[in-house]
Amino acid sequence: MQYPGSPIALMFFDFGHMRGSGKPADTARLQQRQFAWFDHYVKGDDSVPVLNGVETLTQTCPKAAPSGGPFDAPDWNALHPGEVRFKAADPEDVSSAAGSPEVNRTVDPIAGGGDACATTASADQKGTATYRLPKVTGKGYTLMGAPTVIADLTVKASTAAVNTELAARLWDVAPDGNQTLVARGLFRPTGDGRQVFQLHPNGWHFAGGHVPKLELLGNDAPYGRMSNFPFRTTVSNLDVRLPTHDKPGATKQVVTPAAPFLPKGATPTAEAAKAIKAAEKAKKRSR
Repeated sequence: MQYPGSPIALMFFDFGHMRGSGKPADTARLQQRQFAWFDHYVKGDDSVPVLNGVETLTQTCPKAAPSGGPFDAPDWNALHPGEVRFKAADPEDVSSAAGSPEVNRTVDPIAGGGDACATTASADQKGTATYRLPKVTGKGYTLMGAPTVIADLTVKASTAAVNTELAARLWDVAPDGNQTLVARGLFRPTGDGRQVFQLHPNGWHFAGGHVPKLELLGNDAPYGRMSNFPFRTTVSNLDVRLPTHDKPGATKQVVTPAAPFLPKGATPTAEAAKAIKAAEKAKKRSR
């Protein structure tokens, strides 16, 4: 970094792309932060306090509901000290032609009308890999960041595996059976073997009695363009990690984050290396 001492502050909330609601109170908060920054750094008014570190507001539904937070921390990593983990060893097949076009359209930023709180039925779809995490207990926990998916992928296709895709959607399934989209992502496998990818980050509270559901599909059109060639991907030894604002032990479901997964041949960043060492120390203490 050329200027390591430069002051940097981050603000994240339900705004912009990915069906952001852009609630008036939240956009007003953003403008307040922007005006304060100009007053402080451009006008030179030291009496005006500016945002330091990271501030987030969580997505809430319905749109009229106030956002959750604010949540503050000195840096991004400090915002999610805990983690909810889920593993599933059994293989599941994902077909390139499977999935409900109606569900896809409902949660598409354009075709679905951009409603971040749109809901659909939560029934499992044939030809997809669907994983339901344990029902949330107590007062729940708050997702804060990017969900991580680690799995063994075996791709069978008429063309190279790198021309296939895997769409991922994280849902919040309510007790009434309806689900709300929390996060999504698109991943292009690099071939067979153990691989890792992340969904778009979000801030979302999973309330007690709700069920987080991860859905892996062969396509998420019209959000993502469907593959030109048919394929089938087998997913096995799945490892899902949800970063939480809640600290380890806040509920029985929130634990100390595991060491970051590094694909074969990858070089960890300074932050990743630090997180790996911290996870190793925490593992030794728990023995």
